[in-house]
Amino acid sequence: MAFWAGKLSVDPSKVHQDVSAESMLNQCNRFSHELIGSLAVNGFIVDEIQGRKHWYLGVPHKGHEIFIDPTIVQFIPDHRHVFVGTIDKLRYLALSKSDQGFESVWGPVSRIPCAGFKRT
Repeated sequence: MAFWAGKLSVDPSKVHQDVSAESMLNQCNRFSHELIGSLAVNGFIVDEIQGRKHWYLGVPHKGHEIFIDPTIVQFIPDHRHVFVGTIDKLRYLALSKSDQGFESVWGPVSRIPCAGFKRT
C-alpha cells in the first residue's frame, strides 16, 4: 500500500496519474481492509460490504449510511477519485457511467445494513 500513499483523493484534481482502471483492477478488497483500519483508528464504525464483484465500505453518518469506494475507477474509468456518498448517488453514477450496471457489481441494495443505518 505504500505505493499508493498520497495518490488517492476524494478531490479529482488531487488524484495521481497512476490511478487508472487497470492499476485498480482487483484491488478493492485490499483497499477496503486498509481503509477499515484507518477509519476505525479514528473512531468510525465501518461495514465492509461484499458486492457481487466488488468490495467497498459503509459508514454511519448522521443516521444514514455513507458509502466509500476507493477503487470505483475499475468499473467507471472516468471516476478516478474515491467515491464518498449515498447509495442513491452510487446507484445513479453506476447506472449512468458503468457498462456493468449497479447490482452486478455492488450487489443488491436490500442487504442488511449496519445497526442504526437508514437508507437514503
